Amino acid sequence: MLNQLIDNGDFAIAPSKYNCSVSVANNELSATVTAAGGYWGKTGIELVSGHTYLWKIDLTEKGSSSNIRVALYNNGALVDSGWNYLGVTGEKTKIFTSSINATNAQFFFYGGVNKTDKYKAFMLIDLTLCGFTSDETASVDALKTAWLSKYGYPLPQYIPYNAGSIVSNNATYQLTGKNLLDASTLALRDVTGGGVMRYAFAPILLPAGTYILSKAAGTNQCYLTNITTGYTTTSIASWPFSFTLTEPNTVMVRTALESGSEGQYNLSNVQLEEGTTATTYEPFHDGGSIVADSLNGIGTVADEQDASGAIIRRFASVDLGDLSWTLSGSIFVGAGISPKIPTMAHELANIACAKYIPIDSNHIANGNVAISSGGKIWIMDSAYTDAATFTTAMSGVYLVYELATETTDATTPASLTTQKGYNLLRTVSGDIQSAEISIRYVTDEGIADLVDTFKEYVDYRIIGAINAEH
Repeated sequence: MLNQLIDNGDFAIAPSKYNCSVSVANNELSATVTAAGGYWGKTGIELVSGHTYLWKIDLTEKGSSSNIRVALYNNGALVDSGWNYLGVTGEKTKIFTSSINATNAQFFFYGGVNKTDKYKAFMLIDLTLCGFTSDETASVDALKTAWLSKYGYPLPQYIPYNAGSIVSNNATYQLTGKNLLDASTLALRDVTGGGVMRYAFAPILLPAGTYILSKAAGTNQCYLTNITTGYTTTSIASWPFSFTLTEPNTVMVRTALESGSEGQYNLSNVQLEEGTTATTYEPFHDGGSIVADSLNGIGTVADEQDASGAIIRRFASVDLGDLSWTLSGSIFVGAGISPKIPTMAHELANIACAKYIPIDSNHIANGNVAISSGGKIWIMDSAYTDAATFTTAMSGVYLVYELATETTDATTPASLTTQKGYNLLRTVSGDIQSAEISIRYVTDEGIADLVDTFKEYVDYRIIGAINAEH
């Protein structure tokens, strides 16, 4: 279950504070402590004992000469006075396992008196709810690798507030030729001083394997400078360039014009293909895709669809209002499903629910849902005191759960008509179909005009893996 528990983490409005002057502009918080003991902070956060979290904030400017101290409180009671320290600027992350059940956890930031510090992108993600294992959360680097594999895109700099949504990793089959690089996605990314103009192709998600990148030789050819796989950037030293992915990863190819005279520079016959040997150039073409709807996954377990179209279902969903419920003490007990039962009472079942937080049956509390050792659904919700009212209220609340026994649906994917493709640049005067792309290099004086022209004339689109949220 994807989640991000800090509302206003993008600093759309100023946060709470004490003896501290705060202001926000362009989603950046500026905080100046005005007296000793002053701080700004975030309150009202729920933490679950035993759950593992990713805490992240970007420190964009630091006026304090000493480290900025972050303290953790719960309902006003100090839990840890030195929970974290922010030294130099940059992205600050911490993975931690909560030792408390907190209904009003608070993170307070203590800077230097009369010193201004600036922040962006404050996040707190419950990695346990996301289904990450202890190995995958052993370090931030391990989490970034696992995140990319799980969701198909790198860990974002910021995720908007989301108390919990079920993510369905729908299977998509993309029908393409041997050239995997869509030249029509090439776009100007930034222009810096000294006439440096950087371009990049849209990132693409590739399966594990060995790939080779090639381009045409000749005069006035601009060069491809580097390739980024996930979080690692490698300079391209020679041609053709080969690389290996040990696991699925995103790949972005970049080029730059950094010196030379004003004039026309070409980037021709760029091809990314599987294998170790560069073959004859073919234009990229996209013959469409086959998408299987309603596939679910939690943690490392997921529904699958093979190339024949058969769907292996390891998960099912149920409207909780359709089940038979009884009240046993303070726990509502639901029957009528066949879930995979945890081997131990303190083990978390593979379940997800938008209304209730999953937990093991040994530690169930108000607001939790669990699978019992007898295969029943357990829910604690103090808002209801009888089974009939609870059953009515559960209508439209869905639980996704791992099945005790997987099933197979034999389906036939729809046939698709494909056609030969080509490189495409879309301009105000029409579509240009060509195997060659031309990029114009200009001096510093002409950069501003070029950027405006480029933005006006080129329709840039990004094609990538999409995770549908329900």
